Amino acid sequence: MMKRLIDFIETSSSQVIVIERAPNEKRVLKKYSGGIGLIKWFIVKAATVPVPIYPIALNPKVRMQREISFFEYMSKFMKMPKIYEVSWNELSIEREYIAGESIYMSSEEEIFRKLGMALGTVHSHERALGDSKCSNFIATSSGDVVIVDAEQAIETTNLEHYAWDIVVLLATLSYIVNNIFDIGRFKSRIKPILEGYVSTYSRSTLKAIADDVRLKAFLSITTPTPFNFAALEVIKEIA
Repeated sequence: MMKRLIDFIETSSSQVIVIERAPNEKRVLKKYSGGIGLIKWFIVKAATVPVPIYPIALNPKVRMQREISFFEYMSKFMKMPKIYEVSWNELSIEREYIAGESIYMSSEEEIFRKLGMALGTVHSHERALGDSKCSNFIATSSGDVVIVDAEQAIETTNLEHYAWDIVVLLATLSYIVNNIFDIGRFKSRIKPILEGYVSTYSRSTLKAIADDVRLKAFLSITTPTPFNFAALEVIKEIA
């Protein structure tokens, strides 16, 4: 079920289009009020009812506020897409186009390490992403990892919200490893992520996932077997 949910979100729920405002100047136009965006988050919220951990927002204006606030605040500490125009009437923004490839496409250990460092930096500044699937991280040609979606981001010190980010990230990574016996490939991606994470934040999030019954249940629900066991093994090793 979770794989079908993720496939639906990835292929059917895009709220963004790439536009050109001037020659050689690409921008991203994102609209929050479309029905698809609302349906996407309604399904995600319904699917996680058994383990309600994160305050998913359905309201388009709230999601827009969350994203703008996150980009503006975190731009002080790391590369973020610049916001050029905001329309509260249309519930839309125009932001910088970040050229690069999805983390899905990468096989470089250092890229995964930088992904973990980016997420750790977010948590170190008392923010959580909420929508931390790996396709929301772009690897640029200069070697940076940039977060390009933050419409579920919140200010928080709740360790469960940080754990949510870790679990959602690992779960979405598990679905790009098509062979269920290729545990080694899966571990080779998540280990540098978690090592990068603890280098910029704390092991407390990983310890919580390893020790808390609710968080382990969330990991089991979202990540298919046997990858859930492999993820827990690596989490315990680094924690």
